[in-house]
Amino acid sequence: MVRTLVRHIAANLIAYLALFVAMSGTATAATVMWTGANIADGTLTGADVQDGSLSGGDIQNGSITSSDLAPGATSGGGTGGGSALSRLDDAGPYDFAAFSNDAGRVPVVEQTFTTDVAQFVTAMGAASMTLDPGAACDYGAYSKGPFSDLTPAIDGRPLGGAGNWDSGAKSFDPTLALSSPMYLPAGTHTLQLLIRRDSCTGTTLPGSFHVSGIHLLATTFG
Repeated sequence: MVRTLVRHIAANLIAYLALFVAMSGTATAATVMWTGANIADGTLTGADVQDGSLSGGDIQNGSITSSDLAPGATSGGGTGGGSALSRLDDAGPYDFAAFSNDAGRVPVVEQTFTTDVAQFVTAMGAASMTLDPGAACDYGAYSKGPFSDLTPAIDGRPLGGAGNWDSGAKSFDPTLALSSPMYLPAGTHTLQLLIRRDSCTGTTLPGSFHVSGIHLLATTFG
């Protein structure tokens, strides 16, 4: 019996050793814990992640910024509150004569921005405007207060409604209307705040408009 067992072990020694090594390797592999430290930087791409396998809980707060997102990657759900393209904040003030012979609008402030793709954009803003006391257009029998408005614009094109100076109440509504979208090609564009003033055909009683507290925002529209 003993002789038979010894003969069996001798004949199958190599097979037993191979089985022992294989089982040891399996046990070792089962105890290895894989973490981010086992993955070389840059070796994983989006193709390695199953669709729908990641949720907001898998992403550390603050780990993704606007520089990680492609232009237009986020939207406001169709309400016009899309992703920001350009923001301009300027305390001012900027001074403009109460009357102007130029019937058009001129920039108060402006700032360039770039769109990588053609898309619809819009602009909105807020500003304050005051007028020096006594500024008016005098016609002898009566005088007429100056009129002015401010409007957001892109590339010189006013967008939607303007904020108007109320010469009767001598006040200005600081909120500039949310404007209609415009379609812009890819490239460099200019976000602006434009001012328009009336001319005076009578005697000008001097004074100036003062524009301050300017806030403009250009966004994608979608």
